[in-house]
Amino acid sequence: MKKLLLAALTVGALSVVSGEALAQGALSQNSHPMAFSFNVGPRIGLSGSGVTARINPEFQLHFGSRYEGPMVGLGLAIQPGFGGVGLSFAPRFQWDIQIVPGTAFFLSPYGGMDVGVVLYGNGAGFLMDPNFGLDLKFVVVNRLLLGFRPIGIGVPILIANNGTFVGVTYDIAFSIGATF
Repeated sequence: MKKLLLAALTVGALSVVSGEALAQGALSQNSHPMAFSFNVGPRIGLSGSGVTARINPEFQLHFGSRYEGPMVGLGLAIQPGFGGVGLSFAPRFQWDIQIVPGTAFFLSPYGGMDVGVVLYGNGAGFLMDPNFGLDLKFVVVNRLLLGFRPIGIGVPILIANNGTFVGVTYDIAFSIGATF
């Protein structure tokens, strides 16, 4: 269902861009250094913890005057599942590398550290989650930001009243946003 939704959003976004606009470089501009994106996808526990969701609205700021190169992101990671919900402050560092010069297609390795709480049943726990991965992104008409995270690895560390849990997760995400 999520793949179908992302495909529909991508086709819809590209359908508003005429062939002439594409020929004139609708996918080649990236002059806005800031962005807001909404990321969502499954979080798969590789250490036997099952599958949950990860919802991550994020604000991004590039160090330069364009949407490329090094950037910092500040977001909120929301992880519902397993009888509770995790809420984390999610800063990260990312480097947006233009795959083909003159286009708005980016390969974006990142590293981050989510820090927050997990609320469940009658208790709560402290959560730290170092994570790293690779995003693929493109900017359409210098404004619409579309992305896919094929590789994301997290190491959640949960400290709760019933003990400590350390896991390994594989994250996949689809994102949509805007540059400004």
